[in-house]
Amino acid sequence: MRRKPHERSSYTARDVLLEATAHVSVEDPRVHLSLGQVAVALYDSELLHEAKTFLRFFKLKSWEHRLDQMTQSRSSDYDFLLEDAGLSAPRQ
Repeated sequence: MRRKPHERSSYTARDVLLEATAHVSVEDPRVHLSLGQVAVALYDSELLHEAKTFLRFFKLKSWEHRLDQMTQSRSSDYDFLLEDAGLSAPRQ
């Protein structure tokens, strides 16, 4: 069912990326890295584990290393979006 133009969508970045995953090659590391970045920003350990598992399965060590670095520094390219929206991710 299509939404009418005036109806507001409540999709999150996580939802959009999961939907995008179905439309690109499953071997494409960019979508899994992006899911990992969103997971870091949202402190979503399950999504982070899934993203890392795909990168590891496809033997994409450099991409997995890049995601590990983001995880260790607790920063992602999406942190600025949370701040701009007046939101903050829970700090641990």
